[in-house]
Amino acid sequence: MKAPICEICLKSGILCLGCEEKLKKGVITDLDVKISKLLYQLEQEHHIRDISFVKAVESRSIIVIIVGKGEIGNLIGKGGKTVKFLQRSLRKKIRIIEDTDDVKKIIQDLLHPARVLGMNILYFPSGEKKYKVRVPREDERRIPTTLQSAEEILSKLTDLNIQMTLE
Repeated sequence: MKAPICEICLKSGILCLGCEEKLKKGVITDLDVKISKLLYQLEQEHHIRDISFVKAVESRSIIVIIVGKGEIGNLIGKGGKTVKFLQRSLRKKIRIIEDTDDVKKIIQDLLHPARVLGMNILYFPSGEKKYKVRVPREDERRIPTTLQSAEEILSKLTDLNIQMTLE
């Protein structure tokens, strides 16, 4: 398993100086450490393999876990067993998406099964850019979280100013 913290920290449960420094600088978060330890525990107990945990982002109602390309199925587990364990442990809904630089793919993965009609970029005279994501109004109930939480998570994941609208 690849994680934001080193294998020694995963085994011991205590952060080494290097990982502690990453945490202080904000490269990793407490949530990253907690999920890394949970995934390591799962790997030991249930022999889950080939997981590259990149990072996690949290809002009020949901935690988004980002894994390496093609590894979503490994983390979900047979019958969703792994995700259910994580949801019970963290007491929040879990959403798993792939690590990619494609903003549109990140948005689609997060909002699935809701459809994304399009994404517009608004340019302001001040030089600021705002991304407007359009979702059909009839798909509002299909969005796995609230619009505010989705905006918050997408902004954290992409470092962009994102606004969601229903049409």
